[in-house]
Formats: sequence, structure tokens, C-alpha cells
Amino acid sequence: MQPQAAAASAAVAAPAGRAYATVAAVRPIANYGSAGSDPDAAILPAMGLSASPRGTSGAMSEIVVRTDGGETLSVVQPSAVALVPGERVMVLPGGSGRRLVPVPPQS
Repeated sequence: MQPQAAAASAAVAAPAGRAYATVAAVRPIANYGSAGSDPDAAILPAMGLSASPRGTSGAMSEIVVRTDGGETLSVVQPSAVALVPGERVMVLPGGSGRRLVPVPPQS
């Protein structure tokens, strides 16, 4: 199967609301949720709310992906899921934003 045909079949096979993509770049984000990197982090505690958006804490990464449909997306999520450029991922929608999960290699 040619690369374009494979990408098209993967896009068709994605469950409703989800898309497949390829990781283009990954960069760590230092101090995510601190007042130095997030203006809301200084305001939210004064309102009695968590300074960590969506309950996140710890190391975070910005992952840039290119969907099979041609969109470029930037997703910030915990670094616990180690993604690398060139890796295939599924883009999952959520109430608080998108998240990326690795697609297992097909045999």
C-alpha cells in the first residue's frame, strides 16, 4: 500500500471524534503551571482554585503533530507518555483539551 493510501485508510478507520497523526516535534516545558510560565497560575490561587491547570503537575511537554487530514496541532500534556518525532499517535478529544496516545505498531 502506498503511503498516501495508508494514511487515508488510517484516517477513515479513526473512531468518531478522533484522528490519527504523526509527531513532528516534542519540547519539554519547564515549570508548567508556575506564575513564571502561566499567567493564570498567579491568579487562580487567589480565587481558591488550583494553580495547576486540569490538575496537572510535574513535567510537561508540548507535542506538535500533523494529522492525516493535514492539520498541525500543538498539545501540552504530561511528559509521562514519552513521544518521539515520527511516532504515530491518536488524537483524542476531551472536555479540557486534546491528548495524544501512541498507536501500537501493526504487525
